[in-house]
Amino acid sequence: MMIFPDWPRPKSIELGSNNPNLVSESHSLRTQVRSRDVHRWMFKLTYGSLNRDEEAAIQAFCAAQRGRLNRFRYVPPVHAVPRGAASGSPKVHGSAHKRDLATGAMLVPTRGWTPSVNGILKKRDFVAFNGHSKVYMLVDDASSDASGHATLRIEPGLFAPVQDNETVIVWDMPFVCSLEADTLSSKLTGGPWYDGIEIGLVERFE
Repeated sequence: MMIFPDWPRPKSIELGSNNPNLVSESHSLRTQVRSRDVHRWMFKLTYGSLNRDEEAAIQAFCAAQRGRLNRFRYVPPVHAVPRGAASGSPKVHGSAHKRDLATGAMLVPTRGWTPSVNGILKKRDFVAFNGHSKVYMLVDDASSDASGHATLRIEPGLFAPVQDNETVIVWDMPFVCSLEADTLSSKLTGGPWYDGIEIGLVERFE
């Protein structure tokens, strides 16, 4: 799977979270909301003025994706580094209740962290599990106990079950994405500069 180019760096990166619900409203204006239990991350990359070589790196990569057809890995430059210490060799703690490892679970038991670290991971850190490509966000700080165990509270809930001893990914988070649109344009301005390149990425797990 190809990796989205880390050069040139975008001028700005917008992170979005799409968590659609089913909403209905009665004549009395009572609102009912039901979760569709689906979610995906989105990114909007905005580039400043690019020279010919920089623009070529972006356009060539996007052309190879054939619009929305192909998937690739994207590592956001800032969120590649967790806020927490994230030390140790974390794995899923499978001796816990099976419901904690099942689809929909939001509290995932883990082990293998450096023992007794306050804030081993922090809210808004991303995690993934080696058995599937969906990326999750911590919504509470997590600390490791004297045995190196920590419970991760994540959103959304697990999209697929996790297994005992499955590796927990916390560094250089590899979001599996595709392009948001089938078209990409860049505008050549008065000099040898390309302006106005914006690229949308959407998480695409299978």
